[in-house]
Amino acid sequence: MRNERLIDRLRDLVRRAILMRLLFNSDGRWPLRADPPPPVDQLWTDPDVAGRWRAAWHQAPQTSVLPVSPGPHHRCGTASLMTTPAKPTDQRCSARSVPRELTVGSLSSPATRIPRGHVTAHALKACRRCTFSRVISDSLERGSEGILVRVSGEKQHYLPAVLIGGFGVATASGRLRDATVAVRRTAAGAVDPVDPRAESIAWLPGMYRLTAPPPGIDRDVVDKLWDPVEDKLRDLVVRLANRRLVPGDDELLFTYAAAAGVRHPSFADVAADYQTRNGLPVPLGDDLQYARMTALLNQLPVLRTWRWRVLHSPADVSRFMITDRGWMYVGQEDKTTHGLMLPMGPRVAILGYLDDPGLPPARPAFEEHLDLCQSTMTFLNAAIWDDPFITMLIAHPGDRDRLAGLSDHRALRINAYGPYRNRESVGLFD
Repeated sequence: MRNERLIDRLRDLVRRAILMRLLFNSDGRWPLRADPPPPVDQLWTDPDVAGRWRAAWHQAPQTSVLPVSPGPHHRCGTASLMTTPAKPTDQRCSARSVPRELTVGSLSSPATRIPRGHVTAHALKACRRCTFSRVISDSLERGSEGILVRVSGEKQHYLPAVLIGGFGVATASGRLRDATVAVRRTAAGAVDPVDPRAESIAWLPGMYRLTAPPPGIDRDVVDKLWDPVEDKLRDLVVRLANRRLVPGDDELLFTYAAAAGVRHPSFADVAADYQTRNGLPVPLGDDLQYARMTALLNQLPVLRTWRWRVLHSPADVSRFMITDRGWMYVGQEDKTTHGLMLPMGPRVAILGYLDDPGLPPARPAFEEHLDLCQSTMTFLNAAIWDDPFITMLIAHPGDRDRLAGLSDHRALRINAYGPYRNRESVGLFD
């Protein structure tokens, strides 16, 4: 146990050192490609200079050139859902009627306010007309069998294979990476005829690889930043589903959520849009990788200030599905709050949302566990399919028919008494 903690600490120090280096490159204090490089050792001997550099590092989350999180900034529609005043059909959901609307879209779309009693025809399909560059590469395509394929980090997943496998059926090997999953692709709109293995999807060759890393920097350093969480992800999800988190799991979940916001190929669209709107050049190549790290650094301290609860899908309710993006943006009518839902397994997800003065006193992160009603699960799985940034929706092979026949979420209504079982609720955020 001591050795594991020591290794974790060393990894954390290395990660912090890399992020600090990238920060000082972005603000011009210590350019990566400066020739000659600035005399950093000499500069740090001056207490005033060292103090300014230290202050810049401490203030990095407030001064990053990228958004605190990939928040709403695209002018696209959202999906709208109303609770119905009719008698609830979900088992064990009983309370008086509390009509509310929910809005669900991609993390990069704003929550459009919809008049009560109206289901918008605009919805997320409008996003299909926007000029987002979609991920063209099919991750079923294998690279050549040359030497590069066998190099560590060449097959780089933007959604952890071990997480994907948790949504599937295990094989004889017992490795989650080998588990088979049902996949529906946005390009064809249909479910794959053969269930692929988890490790064969949601990856691109060398997508995080630096083309011109500074001396002494591993060209796959970006991809390896995900390792500290991925190495523990399997056991973490088990503890989360069993409602038995241990000290330190909250930081693992914060880190996973922050990384999920920058790992997907669509991050290039988010960064390009933000930079363009602020009169800055679009990050390309290695600059895009540095932007990922800057955004990751920026998001972590902010996510720790949010409220976080754990959502469960009971055994008699549909399972969670997950996109290759790994999360969905959720908003609620009549609320200024918005948040993120990240499916972690077929029966468990985490929900983070902004703290609000009008909410009850906050509880420690991930302490609250809530069961969802069937109508809520039906809506969430249908709505997540309309995220314009995804290329696929992943589900348990036993849910192939449900995956193929997802309803139009705009016509769906959740239980009138709220999204949770055994609890009257005004919405996801309370």
